[in-house]
Amino acid sequence: RMVFKGTNRTHSNELVEEWNGRDPVMQKGMVDTISSFFGVPILRASATGMNPGFAATNTPRDAFFSWFRTDEYHHFAPIGFFQMATDMVRVAKDVWHPGRDPIGASKLFFDHRGALEFMTTQGHLFHGQKKGVLHPKLKAMERAASFLGQRSELWIRVALMQRAIRNLTKKHPARTKQEINDEAAWIARSYLDFAQGGTASKFADKFIPYFNVGMISTRGIIETFQKDKHVALWKSMQFATLFTSIMIYNMINNSHKIQGQDDDDRSKWISFFLPWEKKVGNKTVYPFIKIPMDQGQAA
Repeated sequence: RMVFKGTNRTHSNELVEEWNGRDPVMQKGMVDTISSFFGVPILRASATGMNPGFAATNTPRDAFFSWFRTDEYHHFAPIGFFQMATDMVRVAKDVWHPGRDPIGASKLFFDHRGALEFMTTQGHLFHGQKKGVLHPKLKAMERAASFLGQRSELWIRVALMQRAIRNLTKKHPARTKQEINDEAAWIARSYLDFAQGGTASKFADKFIPYFNVGMISTRGIIETFQKDKHVALWKSMQFATLFTSIMIYNMINNSHKIQGQDDDDRSKWISFFLPWEKKVGNKTVYPFIKIPMDQGQAA
């Protein structure tokens, strides 16, 4: 028996009716079964949960999004990303330690309700299932494979929280340490909170991996423009200038190389061609390093 009450201590019929008639456990079990039948958990595991390379592709996206979505770092990109790199170096020892229990700045993040489901966690083969489903040795292998991905997602957020603590302390010297830490943790979590999302997007996410993450990212970009369109435009212009400059450089100096690029690479990644080439059969291949963009940047 559950009772929902509004802020005026009266029953909220709207909340009651929203809950009434549903069986969340049965619904989740059915959806998970269908999702497993189509191999979605394996796809998630190969993309994030058991893919150490996810750390390399996700960190640049996460760094840009935390800079774009929050006001904690300088709005001029070179200064802002230098500040972010400095913070990441400061908290590195607390994030990348080999133990399972958080320490230092990482512990502070979790102690102030910063915990959330990372994309790497969502990619575990039996995510959300009871203990004992996966053999301990396989579980240990999964944990090792996901180590880099999970810690990289945590790294950006812990660094952002430390920057927010310093900024809030200067802005609100009269506030208590507890209040400042709580708000700083919320800033570090909420710029891309995977727990958010509506019923429809979370249902679709069961069959379209990370659909909900894409929806949250897109909504975050829209919210940033609604909050302060001038700052959002200034930040977008900086990125557009960077991307366009690199593309023009490649068109002038590497025109024969970009012809062989996939359209997806040109539109969703920033490419830096390496100064060598190799022959693969009768075809010449031009290696390049590519840095991923999030949905907003790609658009």
